[in-house]
Amino acid sequence: MSEYSPPVEHRKLEMHLWWITAILIGINVGLFGWQAMHGMDVSQPSTRDAILWGADYAPLTYLAEPMRLFSSMFFHFGLIHLMLNMWALYIFGSVAEQLFGRMYFIGLYVCAGLMGSLLSGYMNIQDSYNL
Repeated sequence: MSEYSPPVEHRKLEMHLWWITAILIGINVGLFGWQAMHGMDVSQPSTRDAILWGADYAPLTYLAEPMRLFSSMFFHFGLIHLMLNMWALYIFGSVAEQLFGRMYFIGLYVCAGLMGSLLSGYMNIQDSYNL
């Protein structure tokens, strides 16, 4: 190393699962397993299954069951959807939880899920009446 070289900082790169991220992954996987044990098709759930398990169906969500705004955050349309979402949550959730802290991360997760449900319902309200 020459005298003109920039200093090198050696840092150990640690990627480990944080608690809130692990709990959210556990809840999502657990609910998916519960749905599968009660007869939902894990490869491609039907529209009926989705509505029964709390997916965001705009007429029900906005007129009768606003809890679907929350429950739809934990419903996944098949095993591949679940696996990709949990992989993304593992990668980005661990980083976000570490950067922002646990409470802010929980708030961010819930607000992003609720806003996504509201936007999805708003964008698809006309199509949902055709089901």
